[in-house]
Amino acid sequence: MSSATLDIVATFLPKPGKSRVLIDLLSSVAEKAKEQEPGTLIYSILEAKGLDGIDQVVIIERYTGQDTLDFHMAQPYYKEMAAKFDELCEQRPTASIGTVRGGFIKEAAAS
Repeated sequence: MSSATLDIVATFLPKPGKSRVLIDLLSSVAEKAKEQEPGTLIYSILEAKGLDGIDQVVIIERYTGQDTLDFHMAQPYYKEMAAKFDELCEQRPTASIGTVRGGFIKEAAAS
């Protein structure tokens, strides 16, 4: 297994009226990844608006290495999800992959 984690930011532009369906689909994959993929460390789904006001769905993912990312993408539930992108999105999702080189993640204090 690789020593460096891999982080992915994927951006989806849902078709009008399809945001909720897309989020539900991604959430289903997130639950399966949580249960079945120990190398998937983060799978966060954000409902967002671009600076241009266009609705977006953004996923932030973290994997323990390339092998665990490959494993994730080989799962039947991932392939089923990807097959629905044309139906739900204006265009194919864009994705960037990298390794964190700075910054932090802070958990909110319990209130």
